[in-house]
Amino acid sequence: MDYSLFVSNDYSCFMPKIQKELTALTQRYRKHYQITDEEQLLDRKKHEEELRLREAIRRFYLLFSLCESDADIDRIMNQIFGESYADYRKLISSKQSNIMLRNMQGMIFDALYIKNTGYLPEGKTVLPLTLRREDDVFQNVMIVLGEVSKYDLKVIQERVTNQFEDVDNKFDLYLKLGEKNFKLSLPMITYFNNLIDGAISSNNNPALTHGIAQLDALLLEQFGEDAPESEEDCELTVIINTAKGQEVEHFAFENNKLSIQ
Repeated sequence: MDYSLFVSNDYSCFMPKIQKELTALTQRYRKHYQITDEEQLLDRKKHEEELRLREAIRRFYLLFSLCESDADIDRIMNQIFGESYADYRKLISSKQSNIMLRNMQGMIFDALYIKNTGYLPEGKTVLPLTLRREDDVFQNVMIVLGEVSKYDLKVIQERVTNQFEDVDNKFDLYLKLGEKNFKLSLPMITYFNNLIDGAISSNNNPALTHGIAQLDALLLEQFGEDAPESEEDCELTVIINTAKGQEVEHFAFENNKLSIQ
C-alpha cells in the first residue's frame, strides 16, 4: 500500500472526491514530497516535511479508504468533530434549503428549552426565559422573565466574501432574535446537541460560556417582559418542576398580598 500511495501516487482506493483532494495535496507539496538529490537527502528539514506529508496521506487512508459516498464521509466527520459537524459545514459552505434551516431551528429550540427549564418541550412552541442558577444544577423553581415563540427563532445564512480563503462561497450562520442576529459557531451547535443528549456542562470552554451568556442577554433584550409600572401591575410566572412534570403558576400582588391566579 505504501508503494501505491507514495511511489505510484495511486489513490484509486478512495472515492473520486477524496482522490481529487489527495492529488491536489500531492501536487501542491511535491517539492517536499520527493527527495531528488543528495543535498536534500542529507537535509533534516526536508525529511521532516516529507514525513509530515506521508502522515497526512496515511490519515486519509485510515479515515476514508472505505468510504463509498458523501454520507459515509459525513458519518466519519461527525464522529470526529461532533454530531452536527457535517450539517454545519454544509450551512457555511453553500445555500441550503428551508427544510434544513428549520431542522436546525428545531434542534436549537429544543436545546434552549432544556437549558432554560430542565425538560424537553414535548410539543410546546413557546420558550420561557427563566431566572435560574448558572452552575448546571437542576432547579425545581424558576421565575419566567419573558417568552419567545419557536417561530421567532429563525436560523439564517448570510453570504460573506473573504479574499484570503480558497472557497468560492462562504456563509455565516446566525440565529435571528427579533432585530438582532446571534452568530452560531460549531462549538455552540455542538453544545446544543450535547444538551439534547443529556450533557449540560460548558465550564471547560470559557469562550463557549461567554457565548451562552451573550445569547441569554440578547434573548432577554429582545423578548423579556417590561418592568411593571407599579406594584399592582406586578405579575409573576413561575415554572415548578415536579416528579409528575412541569407546572406553571401565575401570581399577582393585590393590596400588598400575593395571590395565585
